[in-house]
Amino acid sequence: MRRALIIAVGGVAALLAADTVLWSWAVGRVEAETALWISQRRVEGWTVTAGAAEREGWPFAAKVRLHGVALTAAPPTTPQPVVVESGEALVGVGFLRPRLLVVRLEGPQALRVGSLPALEYQTDRSDIRVPLTDDRLPPSIDIAIEVARLGLASGGELRIGHIDLHADLPSSALPGTTSVTLDAGPADLPPTAALAAIGRRIDRLQADAAVAPGSFELHEFHLTWGPLSLTAHASLHPDAARQPAGNGDVRLIGAAETLDALVSAGMVAPRAGLATKAVLALLQRPRPDGTAVVELPLTLADGTLQAGRFPIAKLPQFAW
Repeated sequence: MRRALIIAVGGVAALLAADTVLWSWAVGRVEAETALWISQRRVEGWTVTAGAAEREGWPFAAKVRLHGVALTAAPPTTPQPVVVESGEALVGVGFLRPRLLVVRLEGPQALRVGSLPALEYQTDRSDIRVPLTDDRLPPSIDIAIEVARLGLASGGELRIGHIDLHADLPSSALPGTTSVTLDAGPADLPPTAALAAIGRRIDRLQADAAVAPGSFELHEFHLTWGPLSLTAHASLHPDAARQPAGNGDVRLIGAAETLDALVSAGMVAPRAGLATKAVLALLQRPRPDGTAVVELPLTLADGTLQAGRFPIAKLPQFAW
């Protein structure tokens, strides 16, 4: 009995020693890869700052904690300066999934674009998952956020239950093409008189899109907000003047009810509301369940957005 106990204790000690050696090697690799990634971003024109790294995760994961992380991109890397800040970033891999790098952002976070007010937010969980391969670029990136709280410049708070984003990055099979899927909701908007009539909760927002040099394909977009259910598709490309052009379609359920809510909230003038409802009545068609569906073909050409044959907006010219 005593001999068996000694063997068991020795085995556990040997296992812990081996795990410590493996952890030390793995966390060293994480530190080296993190430093290499920061160096590469700096070469590309980014400004990356972070405090000293701290080792964590033993015995089941190799992790490095960075304090005061800030990434800044400026022209010509991006059209406008973009700054991403996070109180802390925990970078690491678990020994059960060593080919999956997880970056967890913790503490107060902020996004700043150009001269726009900073978008400050905090989350219960914010993970970026990157598969590790032998290629220079990862094949995909997953971002999973739970309970994001955003303080708005106008006062109040925007609260989003979850945000799940998946991006397939350019590869030899699809060079230059990035595909993105997004699923988010529910979103609770701050209390305002204008939103009270429509509803403060956006139940669901979903999107499936692909971006390639010179083109944008919106395969699916869906929004459920109060009485409104909106579905859209679009295909855009540059015209001869290098301005966006293309076509798409929008399908609306609950358009009349949403318009009534906008009128009652004072966001649409009553006369304009009546005129718009008359147009919607001509375009809508009933479904078997009794709901009315409005389908609008959209066209963008020469800087003018049209719904059917009716121009609805004139877009500014883009300077490239």
